[in-house]
Amino acid sequence: MTITKLVHSCMLVEQDGKKAIVDPGSFSWNSGVVDQDKLRDIDYVLVTHAHADHIDETFASVVNELSPNAIWYVTDSTKEIISKLPGIQVETNSELSDVQYIASEHADLTHWGACKDHTSFVLFKDLFISGDCQTNTDLYGASILAGAINGGPWGAIKGELDMIAGLNTKPAKFVPLHDWHWNDQARASFYTGLIDAMGKFGVEFLSIENGIPIEV
Repeated sequence: MTITKLVHSCMLVEQDGKKAIVDPGSFSWNSGVVDQDKLRDIDYVLVTHAHADHIDETFASVVNELSPNAIWYVTDSTKEIISKLPGIQVETNSELSDVQYIASEHADLTHWGACKDHTSFVLFKDLFISGDCQTNTDLYGASILAGAINGGPWGAIKGELDMIAGLNTKPAKFVPLHDWHWNDQARASFYTGLIDAMGKFGVEFLSIENGIPIEV
């Protein structure tokens, strides 16, 4: 499996000739990191929830234009956002496909907005994508966890570490997401700390750089 982080919570994931893009949001689209040529021949588009940093209308439109045959996996709220795009194919039953919906809730937003609906995913049977949830209790057989390490107004690193601590089966590797808020110095510092903190659980923290593909 090859993962290319495209800023914040957006990833391009490739395996066995298939391609998926995860959470094509505004921070990613506005970053200048996204190579539109890489958005061709996308098989799956996964969106965990309808917040703008996870689904951007312009980004979604470009993906739809360049990959018109892509199958979209989204919540009802996200479906409302993309419904105006021509020819969108939304899959609601994913039990037998490369993508599996996992019921989940956004982290606590009591003091900051709301989130009508949220989903996590298992992609290619081995990558668990938690989105903005920090209360998942099972990785459903996946050995790689992609999760939020900087929750902005709703969470913190502690929430992700608490979630990992509570898992009966720990992931082998962790892909850090939701960290657009940090400058380079802060990111480097926190990544160093997270290598140690997750190592105590036997989890390899991947210090992934934006736009650079890694094999996992």
